[in-house]
Amino acid sequence: MSNNWSLPTVLIAGSSPQISEAVVVLQRDGYLVLESRDEDEAMDIIRLHSRPIHLMLIDESAYGRELAARLNQYRPQMQVVFVDWDARQNVCLKVKEILGPLQAGDRLPEIKPATDAAERAPLVRRRSA
Repeated sequence: MSNNWSLPTVLIAGSSPQISEAVVVLQRDGYLVLESRDEDEAMDIIRLHSRPIHLMLIDESAYGRELAARLNQYRPQMQVVFVDWDARQNVCLKVKEILGPLQAGDRLPEIKPATDAAERAPLVRRRSA
């Protein structure tokens, strides 16, 4: 992933509490993470997201496998990893093994909070009457 237009993107489909932990770690490590809580959200993301989705993490249940098969019709190049969220697998390590390590140019730029009033000023100012 050597250009900024092709950030490694991971879709996480599911509603387990452990998912939020994985999202935080993957985002911190520079991956673009898309989350869906249910089938409809996952389908919307798969159909409407304009950039490649490199990997999908989804529950290893029969429902997860059925959903993955349907979503794969829209993104056949997307890799799928079935996860047992309750088993506390090292999901983030698995993602890094599949997508490879990120280089400095592959990461999203860090956004710093505004530090003074001028930086916090609104971009659009209202005209005074």
